[in-house]
Amino acid sequence: LRGQCPRYDDCHVFRARRQAMAADVAVVNHHLFFADLAGAQEGAESDLLAHAQVVVFDEAHSLNSVGQQAFGLEFSTRQLVAFAHDLQHTGQQEAQGWRDWTALAMELLDAAYALVACCERLPESNRIAWQDEAPDGVSAAQWLQAWMSVENNLRATLVELDAVTEASPDLLRLHQRAVVMLQGLMALSSNEDDSRVRWLSRSMDGIHLSQTPFRAGPDLQKLWLKAQPAEPDE
Repeated sequence: LRGQCPRYDDCHVFRARRQAMAADVAVVNHHLFFADLAGAQEGAESDLLAHAQVVVFDEAHSLNSVGQQAFGLEFSTRQLVAFAHDLQHTGQQEAQGWRDWTALAMELLDAAYALVACCERLPESNRIAWQDEAPDGVSAAQWLQAWMSVENNLRATLVELDAVTEASPDLLRLHQRAVVMLQGLMALSSNEDDSRVRWLSRSMDGIHLSQTPFRAGPDLQKLWLKAQPAEPDE
């Protein structure tokens, strides 16, 4: 919600950001720095980078690994299951009778479990390469069908949430979560970017999908150049 939150001025996170912007020198760790950059990559204002004229890194050998995490993408069926439960609970509390929230939640759960079922023969706790349409060892036809089910049900949920977001901040947050998940799915579905690697891991909680750049440098450089002030006209 950022500035729309009624307690925005009291939030310790944004208060610390405002203090950092006003300071001559700000000391942050690598994770906070790259989290700020990742937010800028998604269209938000970069509070740190946009106002920094000089950046000095200590322990710079760890920059690439932290940057890979920050510029990467992740999606898990556990995340989708949690969203489905929150959708049912919040929908019934805040907009009961407006939509069939239980049916929407059940469709999302079925889609999540179908995606997990595709991978039931894969070993747990291993990274499974995902270079083609489906991860290694997974039926492409079954995977694509389950993937489309997740995508279509998220889209259907967004349509229903569009009509009720003004009724409650909690419904608005659900809408925002659905948008983020759908955007992540769309980005993860593409294998055309040779500068990134995708993989899958399976656990008792479901499956976890990840995509990271081979190197964080190119993403960092693009954001850095974008954040630099324009040269004054002579």
